[in-house]
Amino acid sequence: MPPPLIDVFHGLVSLMKWKLADATPQRIYLDTAFVEGLHQVLGWQFPDGHDAMLQDLHPSLANLDHVRHLINLTRSTKYPSGTGFEGACRLANEHTSLPLEQRYVRCAETHVIDRDVEFKLVVCMTSRMSSHLVQAKHLSIDTSFKRAQGWQEFKIESWDSEHCRSVVSAHAFTTSQSAKAHLILFQ
Repeated sequence: MPPPLIDVFHGLVSLMKWKLADATPQRIYLDTAFVEGLHQVLGWQFPDGHDAMLQDLHPSLANLDHVRHLINLTRSTKYPSGTGFEGACRLANEHTSLPLEQRYVRCAETHVIDRDVEFKLVVCMTSRMSSHLVQAKHLSIDTSFKRAQGWQEFKIESWDSEHCRSVVSAHAFTTSQSAKAHLILFQ
């Protein structure tokens, strides 16, 4: 595949923003920004009512392994520390230099809870989410999400009486559900 087309592909995948972390050859077609970008690059006019496909950009993109490799190259450029705990630590460090209202990853820490038992903790919330949490009168915690393998995900929600709706106040990820881990999480 010619280098200019590789650059076009990387540009298209970059349109996915944070969804690039979980991108696969199948998922990129579900991303509106990616598909619209592909249409724009190709000048696609929907011949026969069909959507554009990657192989319309270059025949080698019909090979999903090749597409996966190109996605991984883009992902490793955007997330040089990966999308796991090390990547979260990097984002937490980067976010400390941002203005308070732009910070999202608040902490990425490792704690020892029992002698040699470690657990990892990542807390994500904007300053607006934080102020809503402080003012909340009723909280609920949803643990039904399992998006990160090996992690328990907590979505801390509060009730917004003014707008009569539930509002997410924080996302927390931990590798332990012990009482000691919960104590550290809520301190």
